[in-house]
Amino acid sequence: MLEPHDRRHLMEALRPPEGYSLDYAIGTTYSLDLLALLTAPLAFTLIDWDCKRIIDRSSLDDSSHQQEDKGPADISLEYGPLALLAALRKYSSRIKIFCHAGNIHDPGKPNIPLYAFLEQSVIEVLPDQDGSSFHPKVWLLRYVSPDKPIAYRLLCLSRNLTFDRSWDTALVLNGTLADRKRSFAVNKPLGDFIKSLPEMAQRGVPSQVKAKISQIQDEIRRVNFEPPEGFEAIKFWPLGLNNGSSWPFSGKVDKLLVVSPFLSKKCLSNLGGLAHDCILISSLEELQTMPPKDLIHFSKIYYLSPFAVPGKNDATDVDSDLRGLHAKIYVADHGWDSTIWTGSANATDHAFGKNIEFMVELNGKKSRCGIDKIMSIEEHQINFQDLLVEFTPDGITPVDNDQEHLKMMIKESKRELLKADIHARASPSESLGFNLYLEGETLIFPAEISICCWPITKPYEFAKEFNAGSQPYAAFSVVSNHAVTSFFAFQITAKSGEKSESSRFVLNLPLKGAPDDRLEDFSWLKDEDQLIRLLLLMLSDEKSQLSGEDDGNGGVTRTPGRKISSPSILPLFEYMAHALAHDTSKIDEVKTLIDDPKTAKLLPKEFESIWGPIWSARTKIKHDDSETV
Repeated sequence: MLEPHDRRHLMEALRPPEGYSLDYAIGTTYSLDLLALLTAPLAFTLIDWDCKRIIDRSSLDDSSHQQEDKGPADISLEYGPLALLAALRKYSSRIKIFCHAGNIHDPGKPNIPLYAFLEQSVIEVLPDQDGSSFHPKVWLLRYVSPDKPIAYRLLCLSRNLTFDRSWDTALVLNGTLADRKRSFAVNKPLGDFIKSLPEMAQRGVPSQVKAKISQIQDEIRRVNFEPPEGFEAIKFWPLGLNNGSSWPFSGKVDKLLVVSPFLSKKCLSNLGGLAHDCILISSLEELQTMPPKDLIHFSKIYYLSPFAVPGKNDATDVDSDLRGLHAKIYVADHGWDSTIWTGSANATDHAFGKNIEFMVELNGKKSRCGIDKIMSIEEHQINFQDLLVEFTPDGITPVDNDQEHLKMMIKESKRELLKADIHARASPSESLGFNLYLEGETLIFPAEISICCWPITKPYEFAKEFNAGSQPYAAFSVVSNHAVTSFFAFQITAKSGEKSESSRFVLNLPLKGAPDDRLEDFSWLKDEDQLIRLLLLMLSDEKSQLSGEDDGNGGVTRTPGRKISSPSILPLFEYMAHALAHDTSKIDEVKTLIDDPKTAKLLPKEFESIWGPIWSARTKIKHDDSETV
């Protein structure tokens, strides 16, 4: 079980095994926070970055940050957005995240110049069936090593790729690609799920992405995943795919535990009919909406204690209202054995009838993973049972029908917007910069609905009315190279009398006319110090030399005795020499960066004295390689 404050766990789970590096990562999520996605590539550098604090300091204008906020050995703050830039340059093209269209959060941090790296990483999915959601929360990672077999890791989560502060679950399965032609039958559902992802993409995926996913779905069928300690068997359950089962529960059950934050009458009835002894754990708000007669199948009902729910106490909570219980677990005791299903599916009709979901089934001995073991109380430690409060049904919370009507209007208008053929266009301005336009087909919305929009690289104050019946829908004058983006925030508002309801979200729209050099424009670098730090990060190893260890004298060491908290030209030469011997592509990247006049002017005078010999050696290596060929 993941605690609300446990954000580091995902970073650790993404980190490559010893001796490996990331080749490709495929993720699925219902909702997506772009700031959370920005931090994901840092996991593959094998540095223990403080991602939350890096994000807080990653705007172009960081003049408000006080020097005293930075500890002497805090490499996260020392390298700030430069760490994100180096990691994104290296890994963003290897990460593909499939998310439900219209569920990307507005990041609310407009001045971060790195969103462009995520545009090709985010792929939106809009299921054909009305009311259906793309809801799986899975990561599949392919790792490679020069002297070891290809390794895979599967993460099956109940947590979205966001900064939500909720109680969740995470299952981590590791395996290596077996040297065999025949697939493991147990992996077929997982392979079919990965294979289906490009077909579900709202606007398709590039051919090279299709080819990579095809390779991975083929290999994953021949990966021997190891069950977690205490379990004996694994089974994969992608729900909602064509010809696939959407009800994983079967056989004789003695006792059943259901943990789900959202509920529906029919699903609870079906689950309650599986066993004579059933326990339900849900959120208090959801239980209060359920008529008592719909809960009669459960002998005990609990909700999460208010003391286990954190309040809003940091910047990442500003746009997130999801706290409390978010885990989805189903546990069935049968004889001496027990089965656990964990993943994304709530105890609702949509989850087991309409949605695309993903669950993993684990089987083991009841004494080690059964309901009594999960609900047991041990002295001198906090138990799951300690976080629960027993619930007594005593009626339902009344619903504000007028407010619900406004929410429904927003939902319907949002879906019309999602289905529309909308694209963004960048056009060079007569002055410096670009104009951005949103264009597409004519749309019609109810009179009670108003929509505004803006590029996420600009603040909300930059928003313009979305004129659905005219072309362009909206125009944004003179934005910088860094502000050109395919990510646009929308806010839909429904009003009736004195009541109103709003929904804010981001779409990743097709973008035409964008400047070709956006990903290589480093004009936002301010000085020599920033440039050298970026070069150090670009040249560092997977097991980075930037270890961030305190040398005991108020500095950060790279290798014993070498401080890099104040970058200088000498460690830069050492890094270049190391890259020249082990990975010359890094030298080529440095060449591209320093050839740009905007960054070349920031180089220290003595740089050429160390760069000349390095580039001369790199040129000789190129020549020798061509002669060998």
